[in-house]
Amino acid sequence: MSAERLVPIEQAAEFLGVPTSWLYDQAARGKVPSYKVGKYRRFRVSELEAWISTRREGDPLVTSHGGDGNSR
Repeated sequence: MSAERLVPIEQAAEFLGVPTSWLYDQAARGKVPSYKVGKYRRFRVSELEAWISTRREGDPLVTSHGGDGNSR
């Protein structure tokens, strides 16, 4: 069995496209999934992917013209 590697905050922030300071603050508050390993904060990319997918805004099925995408 192979465990997913934990990545440092710099890699996690780059993956999410956010500053490390913002990510550290959110992780410390329990808003973003993370692990505390000694004095270091670590992340699993799969957990970040799952977390970010719950933050999607907008309905991908609604087009800009308000239709359902079907031609009539």
